[in-house]
Amino acid sequence: MDKIDNFMLKAYKKFKHFFSKPIRKILTLYFVVFFVGGIFLFLPISHNSGYKDMSFIDALFTSASAFSDTGLSVITTYLSFNFFGQFVLFLLIFFGGLGIFTLRIFFLSFFVKKFSFRSYDLVSSEMEGKNKTEVIKMIKTAFMVSIIFIVFFGFILSLLFYLVPASTPGNASNFNNPEGKFWLSFWMGIFTASSSLNNAGFDITSSASFAVYDANITIQAIILLLFIIGGVGFPLIYELLEWMKTKKDGRSYKFSLISKILFFSYVFVAVGSLVIVYLFEGLATINNNDSFFKTDLLELNVWQRIWALTFTTFSTRSAGFSTFDLSLLSQPTLLIYIITMFIGAGSSSTTGGIRTTTFWILMIFFFSSLKGKKDVETFNRRIKSSRVNQAFIIFTFSLILIGFSSIIMIMDMSFGNNFIKGKSYWSIIPITIFTATSAFGAVGLSVIDTSLFGWVSKLILIFLMFIGQVGIANTLKQFDQQTDKKVTKRLIEEDIVLG
Repeated sequence: MDKIDNFMLKAYKKFKHFFSKPIRKILTLYFVVFFVGGIFLFLPISHNSGYKDMSFIDALFTSASAFSDTGLSVITTYLSFNFFGQFVLFLLIFFGGLGIFTLRIFFLSFFVKKFSFRSYDLVSSEMEGKNKTEVIKMIKTAFMVSIIFIVFFGFILSLLFYLVPASTPGNASNFNNPEGKFWLSFWMGIFTASSSLNNAGFDITSSASFAVYDANITIQAIILLLFIIGGVGFPLIYELLEWMKTKKDGRSYKFSLISKILFFSYVFVAVGSLVIVYLFEGLATINNNDSFFKTDLLELNVWQRIWALTFTTFSTRSAGFSTFDLSLLSQPTLLIYIITMFIGAGSSSTTGGIRTTTFWILMIFFFSSLKGKKDVETFNRRIKSSRVNQAFIIFTFSLILIGFSSIIMIMDMSFGNNFIKGKSYWSIIPITIFTATSAFGAVGLSVIDTSLFGWVSKLILIFLMFIGQVGIANTLKQFDQQTDKKVTKRLIEEDIVLG
C-alpha cells in the first residue's frame, strides 16, 4: 500500500511540476479544445443529411484549422456541415481568436476582483505586452470590440448578401446563394464577420471562397477592414481607444513602444509586399509571361484586377480569403506570398507566423549592424539584447520547422498519392512549402486542393497550425530551464573569423 501511495505522490508531483509553467497549461488546453471540437465535427449531428464522407482526421483537421484561425480546409464547409456544425466552427473561431484563458478571466472579472499572478501569466502568454494593472481593461476591450464589430458588420454583410447578387456565381462549382434568403443571409453575414475579424479564412459561401463575389468591392472592403483590425494586435486596438478617450478630454496620450512597432511594422510589410506584387505582375505582363493581368480566366477589368491583387495580398498576411485561383499568379508573386505568410501579422493578434514585431527587430538589427551600432534602437528606445536573441531564435526555429515539415510532406506525397503522378519534384516542392507556410502563418491559402494531401501531411499541417496559434515564442518557453538556483560557469571567450 505504501508503494502505491509513494507512486501516486511521485506521479502527482511530476504532474504538478509539468504544469508549473503557464505555457504548458495553454498548450494542453488548446490541444484538448480542438480535439473535442474535432469529435463534435465528426459526429453525424454536425453533418448535412446524406453526407457520409467525413473521416475523423478530416474533422480534426477542420477543428484545428478553425481554432487556430487558419482557414485551410479539406472539405466544403457549407456542403458538409449543417447549422450545428457551422456553429461549432463559429465558436472555435471566436474562442481561438481571443484565447481561452483570456475569455475565462473576462467572465470571472465580473465576480472576482483579484487574480493570482499565475492567472495573469496565462493571459500574458496569450495577449502579451501589458502590465498586470491593465490586463483586465485590455481583456474587456478586446472582448467588447470583437462582439460589437461582429454584430455591426455582420448586420451590414447580411444586408449585402440578401440584396446584392453574386457578380460571378460561375466561379465556384458549388455556391450557397444567399440572395433573397433572410436567415441564410443573416447567418452568412455573422459567420463571415467573425471569420474575418479573427482572420480565420472560413466561409460558408461557396467551394471557391469569395470568388463568386470577385467584383463586389463593397463586400470585400468590409472583410478587408475586419481582418486588418484583427491582424494588427489587441494592444494597438486598446491603445487607440485609450488615445481617443484622452483626446476627447483634451489630454495627451503616449503610445507604448509595442503599439508603435505593431502599427509601423504592419504597414511596412503590407505596403511593401503590395508594391512588389504590383511590380512582379506588371513586369510579367510587359515581358509577355503568364501573369494575373494577362489571364483570360477572369471576367474582371484592369481596376478590378488591381483591387483583387490588393485584397489577396493583404489576405496573405493572416486572413486566407481569396477571390481567384492563386495559380493564376506569377511564380515571383507566390514567393512574396510565402514570405508574407511566414512573417504573419501583429503579436497578440489572431494570426500566426513569426509576427511583425520579430521581423521589425531583425530588420532594425540588420541596419544597425551595417552602421556599426552595437545597440538595436527603434523609436528612441533600446531593445534588450535578450529580445534580439529571441527574435533570431524564433526566425531560425521557424525556418527549420517549415523546412522539416515540408520534407515530410513531400515524402508522404511520393508514396501512393495520385495527385503528384506525372509531376516533377521541382513542381511539388513550392506547392508544399506554400501550404506548410500557410498553415504555420495561420493564413489558410493554398495553390492546390488541400484534401489531396495524405493523412501524414494533414497531421503535419495540424501541428503547424497548432504552433502558429500558440506562437513560436510561447512554444519555446516550455523548453526554458530554471537556472536561478544553479551556479553557471562561463568559459574563456575567444574570437573567430566569419564569412
